[in-house]
Amino acid sequence: MAAIKEFILDAIDSRLLVGDKVRLIHETKEDGTPCSKDKDAALTVTRTYNGWVYKCHRCGEYGFISGSQKTPTHIKQRIKNLKKPKHVSVTAKAELPYDFTRVDAEHCTMPEIGMRWLQQYQIDISMVQNYNIGWSDAYQRIIFPIYNVRHKDEDKNNLESWIPYPIRPHIRMCRLIGWTGRDVYWRNDKTRKKYANKSKWLSQRDSRIKRLYMHLPSKGKELILCEDVVSAIKIYQATGYATIALLTTYIEKDMMPHFRDKHIYVWLDSDMTTKSIHYVKRLQTFGIKARHVQTPEDPKALTYRAIFNKLTGIGE
Repeated sequence: MAAIKEFILDAIDSRLLVGDKVRLIHETKEDGTPCSKDKDAALTVTRTYNGWVYKCHRCGEYGFISGSQKTPTHIKQRIKNLKKPKHVSVTAKAELPYDFTRVDAEHCTMPEIGMRWLQQYQIDISMVQNYNIGWSDAYQRIIFPIYNVRHKDEDKNNLESWIPYPIRPHIRMCRLIGWTGRDVYWRNDKTRKKYANKSKWLSQRDSRIKRLYMHLPSKGKELILCEDVVSAIKIYQATGYATIALLTTYIEKDMMPHFRDKHIYVWLDSDMTTKSIHYVKRLQTFGIKARHVQTPEDPKALTYRAIFNKLTGIGE
């Protein structure tokens, strides 16, 4: 793959941050045959913490380029000697990583370290399959797909882009709007120093939406606001209450339709007490019933029984 790697190294901007994407015009495949006569930018290049992942959405050619192949001296020389091909920013719909691997029904295709991280929060293989959780070698992360959930009878003119909702396919349909990935190697102070250039969570979203959050719907009156997707999944499994994982711990106006006629419980991680109380007061100013929930541990660290007891007894 030397030819396409050289082409990409010539084209990409070294200032790209982890998670940034660009699109290039893919003219020639690695075997020397033309990809297509069309001049649309079909080759997507994504910056990872240790290199670049690329995939052509027209011919299917894909691969990984190590970041060690582009040293500062190398970059300066290329800028001087080569005219960099024009690239365009990615504005297409959300897509899972090219090497996203789902957990097979017969055997676990996720690395052991990934399953161990999930199992410490009581997320078993059946739940991994139900929520379509997978793994990406390129990102070295557990990937949690995020869906925009709708009733089947909504958006009738564009049903081809909707898929059955993993949890309740007979009730709802959904559309992929992004994903969030957890670095399982980020554990303590020692590993934080080793992986200082990596973030715990990395998210990608459809550029047509304002922000990314995970919404697990329910017909009941209760709605729980939490911080991350694992907490949201556990709360939803334990109680059946509607749950929203904020992901970036702030509330926007586009969430307000979900709050209509709901009793809101703001349950952020244990180190976010001040922000949680602030959110409750803000929601109350809009006439929304909201309460603050606090526990010594994060919601995802509690057992399902403890979560159920905490939320079902909170109004007593």
